[in-house]
Amino acid sequence: MDQVVTIVLVITTNAVFAALFGPLLARHLAGGARRLGRFIPWLAALWGIYLAECAAFSASMGTNVLGFALAAVWGVVFGRKLKALPRRALVRSAVWLSVYTALPAISFASVFVLLVVGGWPVLTTEGGRRFGVPEFVPWPFSTVAGFFTALIGSAVVGKTAITAAVAISRGGAGRQELHHD
Repeated sequence: MDQVVTIVLVITTNAVFAALFGPLLARHLAGGARRLGRFIPWLAALWGIYLAECAAFSASMGTNVLGFALAAVWGVVFGRKLKALPRRALVRSAVWLSVYTALPAISFASVFVLLVVGGWPVLTTEGGRRFGVPEFVPWPFSTVAGFFTALIGSAVVGKTAITAAVAISRGGAGRQELHHD
C-alpha cells in the first residue's frame, strides 16, 4: 500500500469530518444559527480540538494513550464551559462533544477500507503481522480487522466515557430544569 495514498486519504477524511461535524456541533453549542458571535468562537475551538486530537492519535501510534489523556482535559474544559446549561442539555452536549473528539480515531477506518479494496488479507494473523501488528497481540486482535476494531472501538468508547463523565461531573448538576405539573 502506498504511504502517500494512505496519508492523503487520512488527511482528506479528517478534513471532511471536521468540515461537516464541526459546524453542526458549533451551531448546537452556540444555541442556534442566529448567534454568529457565539458560533464562530465555538467553531474555531472545535477545529482546534480536532487538530489536537489528530496529533494525539497519530503520536500515540495505535495505543490511544494521548487520546485518553486529552479526553480528561476536554472533560474538565467542557464541564466548566457547559455548567450553566440545564442537566439534560449538559449531558447531551457533553456526549456530542465526546463523540466529536473521537472522530480522528474513527477516520482511521478509511485506511481499513483502503486495505480491503487493495486486497490485503485483513482476516488473517499473517496479514496483521505484515501490517505491523505486534506478535504478542492475541487473536482476533492480531488480524488487521481485529486491530482496527480494537483501536477504533476503544477510542470511541473510552474517550466518550472519559470526556462525558468528567464534563458532567465538573459541570455539576447543571441548572435544575423547571418542571410544571
